[in-house]
Amino acid sequence: MRFILILVLAAFASHPLRAALDPETKTTYQLRVIVRVADHPDFTEHFRRELKRELQGNLQAALGNLGTVEIVDLQDVSKDKWEPLWKQVEEKGLESLDAYREIGGGKTHFLRVDFNDGQYDLQARQHDGASGFVTPIVRKASTHARSFVNRLASLMIGQDFGLVATLEAAGLGERAFIKIKANDLGPVDKWVKKGEVFAVVQIRQERRRIPPPPNTKGPAKTVTVQTGSRVDGILLKVIGEPAGGVVPCKVFSRYEGVLPRGGVGFRCVKLGTTEGPLRLQLLDASGAPQKGAALSVHARNEDFPDGGKEGDQATNGDGVFTTKESFSNVALVRVMLGNRRIARIPVEIMDDRVQTRTIRLDPAAETRDRLDVERRGLMTRITDGRLIQVRGFQEITALEQAGKNKDALERGQSVHKLLDALSADMQAEIESLQVRITKELTKGEGFLAECEQQLQILHGKQDDLAKHLASLQVAIAEENDPKVQEKKKKVQDLIRAAELFITQADYDKALTNYEEALAEVQNEPAAKKKIDGPYQILKKAWALKPGDVAHAEARKFIFETWPTLAMLKDIRAQLLNARKSFDKCKAVGDHLSVHKMHYAAVEVATKFGDELKKLSESATEDEEKKTLEIYVKVNEELLKLLKDVSDFEVAGQKK
Repeated sequence: MRFILILVLAAFASHPLRAALDPETKTTYQLRVIVRVADHPDFTEHFRRELKRELQGNLQAALGNLGTVEIVDLQDVSKDKWEPLWKQVEEKGLESLDAYREIGGGKTHFLRVDFNDGQYDLQARQHDGASGFVTPIVRKASTHARSFVNRLASLMIGQDFGLVATLEAAGLGERAFIKIKANDLGPVDKWVKKGEVFAVVQIRQERRRIPPPPNTKGPAKTVTVQTGSRVDGILLKVIGEPAGGVVPCKVFSRYEGVLPRGGVGFRCVKLGTTEGPLRLQLLDASGAPQKGAALSVHARNEDFPDGGKEGDQATNGDGVFTTKESFSNVALVRVMLGNRRIARIPVEIMDDRVQTRTIRLDPAAETRDRLDVERRGLMTRITDGRLIQVRGFQEITALEQAGKNKDALERGQSVHKLLDALSADMQAEIESLQVRITKELTKGEGFLAECEQQLQILHGKQDDLAKHLASLQVAIAEENDPKVQEKKKKVQDLIRAAELFITQADYDKALTNYEEALAEVQNEPAAKKKIDGPYQILKKAWALKPGDVAHAEARKFIFETWPTLAMLKDIRAQLLNARKSFDKCKAVGDHLSVHKMHYAAVEVATKFGDELKKLSESATEDEEKKTLEIYVKVNEELLKLLKDVSDFEVAGQKK
């Protein structure tokens, strides 16, 4: 099921011109195998002890100087000392790792051993801490021989060990070069061979607010974390031996080698591929199999099929395309509808399971999808900038109120410089993408309208920040001048705080500050006139319409309820009230209340998007999928509301 996650907090991005990631050529791999053995009479303490011993020996011998191995038997660890990820896998299964993308620590490989119907069943899956990457499948194997369990477990873990590398170039052409982690510690030749394939993972930074512990009054903390997300539709195939830890690869991409922008760089993880036939099911946008009689699939191993080299044509059996030929590591697929090419897709060969890919039968739709991937990535980065602004203003306010003007200035200048770089890069990307849209789409008008609108808002807030920083610099200079009267400094602080509260839609505090400033200069006509002008304008704009109860209720909702919405069910329950409140404020021309709604929308939509993403990635039962469908519709309604709010906000800025 496809849907748009609106205004999702994706990152507190560094400069979008990607800083080089450390390839970690001198850093060892740290592999922890978390073993969960079922409660069964056949699994004695001796069995578990031997399993740990042989896993430790086999895996450490294979790694050599490249890394260390630790085996953790969960039965030996008290549950109150289990790490959160262990608990998640225990409660929700190995499939739940799909939603886990955080970076940190080493490799965590989960192994589960069960006994069913007279045979030993093993399951394994890994999360790589260097990239946030999770192996694409839950590896499964069975044996009737108890003596073979330890060896089989070692083979499964070894197959999905996932050698890590760093993409050296900033972009992709037909070739790419990757640098292998731990290369300086020992030979890596046996770990990477010609023909093997790597997935590409984008590394991003996020700023997260950590609430204080329950029943405490401490402030929330803001921390920076890294996450990794696999880049869709790109595989790197090794075409040469490692030289100095650098491996040459050929790039196979569904979307012509396009890498998402933003983030801090790209890691690559070797996939545990094998040799076998391609078994591929093509799905439409709703997740239903594509079964058109005119649909055909061709596959090759060395390059995508073309008119001169068609490759092996897969047979279609009930919507599953299966080739006669076996492919080593990767099948390069061309999807045809009659004599028209619909898509080119690289597909890793992991095991004999059916793989699925979503396609559109209209060739133009495939092109639009590819451009839409870039458009959504661009929109995410613009939202990143908006969130940086919001939280930057919050931090500046807190520092100034604490009397730390110098720290506030440094923080503000850092944010302003970062956002200048971000916005310049994104403006260039909009222009570049617009050229391609004009060339490749017959109906591309308005395709980037939302991106352009949100970037315009970001630019406007940059101007506000620049003005405030200029005022703050003057205040700091005067703070160091002993001749400056304390009253003047106090008035300037009050005015500056009022202006800052306005940018954060806290108008009551702004009016209070203006009133205090006016009281300080009541005997100074020139200074009073300068303050009274903006004060009267704000006071008039902030006044409720006399006798209009609905207007008062709408404003109360926007300021007291709207910013607190976090849970999916709460947003769903309050979405109608949000729409009514916006419509009322729009009708009476209350731009200040709408500005507050727009200001808080980033946080509201971020929380909604995060929760919706978690639900979409974890929904497995029919009831959960029905719930997901409900919230996808809520997501669409929320998107429409926020677009209307943005349109009204932009229209107000132009007046």
